Amino acid sequence: IPSILVWTVVYILDVCLVFWAAGALGIDLLELPHRLITLVAGLYLVIALALFWAQTAIYNRILANYRKTLE
Repeated sequence: IPSILVWTVVYILDVCLVFWAAGALGIDLLELPHRLITLVAGLYLVIALALFWAQTAIYNRILANYRKTLE
């Protein structure tokens, strides 16, 4: 359960990072038409999921290399 909670927090932080980066780039989500808001927000979540996937892949490789050194 602790690892699930940690990875959940990591994904939430990824989502916050993506929304913050979009705002910093000047993409104001609230100024878009309603249907486009849904599409763009979905795109942001997909980008956050891709970032999350990359982080877990890197973590798993580091962990595998660490476990090899213990053998």
